Amino acid sequence: MARLPILRRYRGLWVIVAAPALASYLRRSRPEILLSTSTPANLAALWSRRLAAVPVAVVVTVNVHLSRTEAMAFASISGVAVASASQG
Repeated sequence: MARLPILRRYRGLWVIVAAPALASYLRRSRPEILLSTSTPANLAALWSRRLAAVPVAVVVTVNVHLSRTEAMAFASISGVAVASASQG
């Protein structure tokens, strides 16, 4: 734990370090869904599921600002539905 303050200087790394503890939680609780909401949390969630070896659905979110044109281009290329909270 003495290293935690050092890791906290690097945004988000402390979340990734929590992957083994999250894997243990997944094995014990066996939730149906795990939702993560940032890039470090996404990595930790995916690694934890792999470590836990349990069938849990992981929903990751990527929060970036795209113009409407960029979002539509991304949707057409990837086949992913693009939701927007704002009009314009």
